[in-house]
Amino acid sequence: MYPNCTYAFNALIATARARIKRFTYLYGVSWTFLLLISLPAVSQCIAPSMIFKTPTLISGVDGSVGAVYKFANVTPGVDATIQVMALVGGAGLNQMDNTSQGYFNAWQPYVTAGGNGTSYLDWKIVFKKAGTNIDTLLPCLAITAVDIDGDGSRLKEFIVASTPGAYAVDPNTYLNVSFDGVNSTAVGTVLTVPNIDTAERKYMFQMNFSNVSTIYYRNGSISTKASFDVRHTCIYFKPFFFEDLITLPIRLTAFTAKIIKEGTLLQWNINEMKDIQNHTVQKSTDGVSWSNIGKLDIQDGVQNYNFTDRAAGSSRVYYRLQQTDVNNRTSLSRMLSVNYGGSTTVEVTMPTIVTKLIPVNLESPVAETYNFAIYNSMGSLINQRNYQAQTGPNSLQLDLPASSAVGTYVVAVRNAQGAIVSRKRIVLQ
Repeated sequence: MYPNCTYAFNALIATARARIKRFTYLYGVSWTFLLLISLPAVSQCIAPSMIFKTPTLISGVDGSVGAVYKFANVTPGVDATIQVMALVGGAGLNQMDNTSQGYFNAWQPYVTAGGNGTSYLDWKIVFKKAGTNIDTLLPCLAITAVDIDGDGSRLKEFIVASTPGAYAVDPNTYLNVSFDGVNSTAVGTVLTVPNIDTAERKYMFQMNFSNVSTIYYRNGSISTKASFDVRHTCIYFKPFFFEDLITLPIRLTAFTAKIIKEGTLLQWNINEMKDIQNHTVQKSTDGVSWSNIGKLDIQDGVQNYNFTDRAAGSSRVYYRLQQTDVNNRTSLSRMLSVNYGGSTTVEVTMPTIVTKLIPVNLESPVAETYNFAIYNSMGSLINQRNYQAQTGPNSLQLDLPASSAVGTYVVAVRNAQGAIVSRKRIVLQ
């Protein structure tokens, strides 16, 4: 077994330094000396450098939804299986691992990107005890997407994964990184770089996980071209960034938006104020391009905040918060949507105490596809499904896996634009 993780150790160091520097400013004591006497002894966990090569199709149809591939001995004593969970928006899998360029030890699927919109492939990655079908828990894991770029004109790539503990990018990254409390997302630009090259760190996105056996991962493209494109992607299961890890803050306990007479009222609550300087309110008409419309400084002892956007809209608009800490590092909240063109209410109801079959009622203002995702108390995605809702009332059923333990779970519901419209806490008894 590995000891505690490197990024947890680095986060502890950074927090301690910040606090000790403030103490030093007040009392004139050497912060280096205080750091040495203040930190507990913490051993480090180095995420392994895994080798993903020569995959074997073990079930399903090659290149199709449901296909499962096995990568043997990715690290001593561990195999990995990767299942194609979804092909959306014209996305396709042409080859599971192409090493004609790039890196032999990385996983490099050849994929099709659809035209005129967003397309993506959803993957389920499970680590197994070598030679068995038994899941194995990895104390720490790093997954680094390489070459998140574009076609030079009208296409850009993106990466999404559920609930990592930390992420890292180059200080001068070209990527737009966000975290909505459940998923981390990195979106590139249309800029392109030749070949696949880990020296191009501005186009790399690393996510670090702890105590996981299963990862849900998405890679895709946003295109304004009418035709499809073929992309050679590269995912390395190893760390490249060691000093720039950003531990993801989950400090918003509530964030809502509703239309009032004066405009749109945004309200949020924070449960942890240390090291936060301010929140910047951001607005978008498409969920991709954002502008700043207000800033609120964090006040000592104040947990509830609100902001009114007085610029009325005529269609759907999106909001999110950018949080800035005392070191001027930023992170993003989940995205909210408001529809000025009609009813804004998406009502999701379900029992609080549930069995493994969960009845759900959904009241939708429009005909739209919603994604229902169930997370366990550790934040790991354990099941999800898409549901095509009609305008008005809808009924559906969610399933907890048969192996689910008694305890608390969270059901997150997203609309077609990826904005979370409901989050419910349920208890399995």
